[in-house]
Amino acid sequence: MILRDIFIQILQDAEHVGNLTIPLNPVSCPRPRVTRWGVYYPKKYTTWKAAALDACPCGQLRLEDPLLVLVEHVLHRPKKPSNPYPAPDLDNFDKSAYDAVTSLNGYWQDDKQVVTGMSWKRYARTGEEPGTNIEFYKMNEKIL
Repeated sequence: MILRDIFIQILQDAEHVGNLTIPLNPVSCPRPRVTRWGVYYPKKYTTWKAAALDACPCGQLRLEDPLLVLVEHVLHRPKKPSNPYPAPDLDNFDKSAYDAVTSLNGYWQDDKQVVTGMSWKRYARTGEEPGTNIEFYKMNEKIL
């Protein structure tokens, strides 16, 4: 069995339990900066995370189970993109989204509960607003 078929089977056996949209242009999670005075994240990231917490409702899911998560990052399209796909790395966009969901309370206890998932990034279509769309699925125990 190839990985695609395995993922499709896992998704079919999972129970959809909720959605969340972060209505802001996605920002990638940078590496923390280390100085002799301490460790910090750059202002662009901390400002985005604070705005994400203000823009999103606290959840009522309070999930404790292993999760499958689908994440779509829709980025503002520049006037003249240099690539047909957005930069930077996809996993850094995922880290930002996961950190925001963890801080929101009421969705999951910690992002370590995400045992599988799929994510993608793309530019916004004409008339479409940028943001991050997340779907939560409770994993079927027989899969684990």
